[in-house]
Amino acid sequence: MALVRLGANVMNADIGSAVAEVNRIMTDVREALRNAGVAEEDLQTAGFNVWSEDRFDPQAGTPTGERVFRAENTLLVTVRDVGALEGVIDAALDAGATNVFGLNFSIDDTASLEREARVMALEDARARAEQIAQALGVTLGEVITVDETYRGGSSPQPFAAQGLGGGGGGPLIEEGQLAVGVDVTVTYRMAQ
Repeated sequence: MALVRLGANVMNADIGSAVAEVNRIMTDVREALRNAGVAEEDLQTAGFNVWSEDRFDPQAGTPTGERVFRAENTLLVTVRDVGALEGVIDAALDAGATNVFGLNFSIDDTASLEREARVMALEDARARAEQIAQALGVTLGEVITVDETYRGGSSPQPFAAQGLGGGGGGPLIEEGQLAVGVDVTVTYRMAQ
């Protein structure tokens, strides 16, 4: 799946008008995202900011006394069908979004991949231990201990296996590959 932040930034001399305009744009963006197949539960407000800016004379570098207000609203959008990502971003831009950032790829449910990686790691550990035992002229015995370590933190985390790319113009998105890794350390008893 993909996670991307989409939003709008509006500037106006009146704070209420800036907020109203950014809200109107984001209402249109939300509707366009739902029409592009994004579920309501996959839309989350990631930020709402309002701030003032004093204007400066670009030639003199001095304040003009004019103040404007900026209003910014950002959604965190989860796109579960990565193949639809480019269309989702296009729909948001067409609806008035002015900001696109923070694109990340992730794996929605890693549980089955973790189980598969764990079994493969255990099979690999056994094959290596059998090879070592054979080289030593001993027999591989029972398992004494098993220690499992997750890659990337306190729980299994997806990690990028290939680079992610993009391009100018419309959203050219390459999701690359993600993988889940599990390391195991197995201690076997050796017998003569």
